[in-house]
Amino acid sequence: PGHFLQLFQPLKRVTFITNITKEIFVQNSSAVYPKTSMGIRQFCETYDIPYRFSLDFRLWSLLKPIRTIEEKVEQYVTDNDICDITAMHVRKTDLEEGLFHKKRTKIDMFFKWVESQPVNESVYLLTDNPWTQSLFLHKYGTKKIKVYKNISSIESQMSVHDPTKLVLFRNNQTNGNQTRIFPKSHRYTNIEHTMIDILIAAHSRKFRISAFSSLSEYVEFLRRGNRYKWCGRW
Repeated sequence: PGHFLQLFQPLKRVTFITNITKEIFVQNSSAVYPKTSMGIRQFCETYDIPYRFSLDFRLWSLLKPIRTIEEKVEQYVTDNDICDITAMHVRKTDLEEGLFHKKRTKIDMFFKWVESQPVNESVYLLTDNPWTQSLFLHKYGTKKIKVYKNISSIESQMSVHDPTKLVLFRNNQTNGNQTRIFPKSHRYTNIEHTMIDILIAAHSRKFRISAFSSLSEYVEFLRRGNRYKWCGRW
């Protein structure tokens, strides 16, 4: 978890509330819209905002990372020559349950992608799944596979819903006499890690997407917009 202003510059005419100020704003608001697709649609209709897929791209263009985030990205991009290597996004965490088998991410396709790159060239891996990250690092080594930072193992992950409990299983299962729940909404990386991953991948020479992923689309959006100054060709 993280607050918008910990990652991005403020937006004009938008006030970002916190857990502390939430109740004050909610009580004095003219309307409160639920955090659902229907709530977003209702909000857009109320304020005459076109509700269609292209809305994502217009909203993405408003996101400007704060300087602290940019400095971390710039340092990593420079130190690891990201502008001269390829990157890939391997999405596994939530895609497996939401799509039919034929549409799920096939790891073998990404193995072939890595192996199709020049032998002495690294590949940057963008993923939010510790199992996927560990798989690629063990198979190809840290010289071939570059990551921003190692993701904590599943066994050491904490539940956002109940920070006092370790999350050991994705679904309800029994570990001895104790049952622990892994919420479907759980993510293995925090928002800062994910955002830095996105920005680093956007600097790559070539990018391999994961199908049906808005995160991959965001990376492609940044690449098309030539948003970053650290690669000489841009």
